[in-house]
Amino acid sequence: MNIDRLIAVVGVLVGVVAIIIAIYTAELHEVLQKTYSLSEPGYIIVGAGVVALSIFLILFFSFRSTIQREREKGRNYSLRVDALEGELRHYREKMHVDVVTGIP
Repeated sequence: MNIDRLIAVVGVLVGVVAIIIAIYTAELHEVLQKTYSLSEPGYIIVGAGVVALSIFLILFFSFRSTIQREREKGRNYSLRVDALEGELRHYREKMHVDVVTGIP
């Protein structure tokens, strides 16, 4: 699995969690209170969701810029290799020609 797919999967999961937190804040409050005896107010739950989403977005954009830089490096290397291969081909062709007479 490459990094693009990993970021997409994590993004979808975090998005779903953020939507669930935004829509079902009161229900989550009840579930947390019944299950874990936590009496956290709804704004704390929403705040936790916002913090999680913010962290994800920061990571997403930093990975995305890193990936773009690496792709650009790859393209630059490819262009350099093509140029060097062209020079090599040029010198190989010159190698079979007499310098003084110009005869192959």
